[in-house]
Amino acid sequence: LAPVKLADTLNTIEKRFLPQFEQKGIHFEIDAPETIPTIRADEGRLLQILTNLLNNAKAYTPEGGEVTLAVETKQKEIIASVQDTGIGIPPEELEQIFTRFYRVDKSRSRHAGGSGIGLTLTKHLVKAHGGEIKVVSQGKDQGSTFKFTLPTETT
Repeated sequence: LAPVKLADTLNTIEKRFLPQFEQKGIHFEIDAPETIPTIRADEGRLLQILTNLLNNAKAYTPEGGEVTLAVETKQKEIIASVQDTGIGIPPEELEQIFTRFYRVDKSRSRHAGGSGIGLTLTKHLVKAHGGEIKVVSQGKDQGSTFKFTLPTETT
C-alpha cells in the first residue's frame, strides 16, 4: 500500500471507460469533488476494483442507460459507488452476488459473460484495503448500486 491520489485514478478510469460506454450508447459520468483526500492503496488493485464494477455495469446496462461513478468523503474514509440503470438484481439474489461463480443472469455463459469471479475478487480486494462493499438494487430492471469504502491516508 502507498499513497494514491484518487483524482489521478479517476482520470485514468475516465480515459479507459468513456469511449467504451459511448460506443455502447450508455451515458457515463464521474461525480467527484474537486478535492479528494489521498488514500493508502495499491493503485493497480484499486483500478482492478473499479474496472470490475464498471465492466459489470457496462455489461448489464442497455443502450440508452446511464452509469455513474461517484466518490465522496466522509470522516476518515472515501465512499465510492457505481450506479447503473441496468437489469437490476432480484432481492432474493442480493445475498449471493459476491459468491464465487454466481450469476444473476443465468443465460450469460462463461464465454459470453466472464468467469463469474469478478465480484468475489472485488470484495476481497476492498477488504484487503480495509474497506467494505455492498450492493443495493430495487429488483429487476431497477438498476444496481455497488458502494464501497476505503480509509483515507490519515487514518
